[in-house]
Amino acid sequence: MTFETAGADLAFLAGRVLFAGVVGFLALGNLLDLGESVAYAQHKGVPAPRITVPFGSLALLAGAVSILVGAYPLLGAAAVVGLLVTITPVMHDFWTRRARTARTRRSTS
Repeated sequence: MTFETAGADLAFLAGRVLFAGVVGFLALGNLLDLGESVAYAQHKGVPAPRITVPFGSLALLAGAVSILVGAYPLLGAAAVVGLLVTITPVMHDFWTRRARTARTRRSTS
């Protein structure tokens, strides 16, 4: 990808490195603490967490590396976005906490 302004190529590279670093860090964190990541996914009701957590983390890591080195970056970005779009609503369903808290309060009073 080429840019017309001075320093834009450097800024684009820095953004790619930062984004890939954050995504790669998240993937490595899941892989290095796989037991806890699988247990949390199981608690959240993810189907086959012993398979999906390592597979998803490896896909995330592959996408981050692809973006970082610039090899098939669109495919890498699609892997990252696809994974985040499908996993985030399941693993980080913060909007259901209020409803769960209200049900708990009603059942204990």
